[in-house]
Amino acid sequence: MWLKVLLFVGAIYLFFKFLGFKMRKYMGFYDAPQQKRTAPPRREGDVRVESTRTQQSQINPNEGEYVDFEEID
Repeated sequence: MWLKVLLFVGAIYLFFKFLGFKMRKYMGFYDAPQQKRTAPPRREGDVRVESTRTQQSQINPNEGEYVDFEEID
């Protein structure tokens, strides 16, 4: 008896899951996988520099840069 109920509930669950998937796709709610953006082709020999550095060094403009000089005899 319990096995029949469990199988019936499982069948109903799978039916509604499948039906919901089809309805989302039909209604336009299905999200297609994002396409990977590719860089446009470049000619041979072209150089492109991409910088990931976003912050400038934080040196106070009133202070100078310290340079240690060594005397040579």
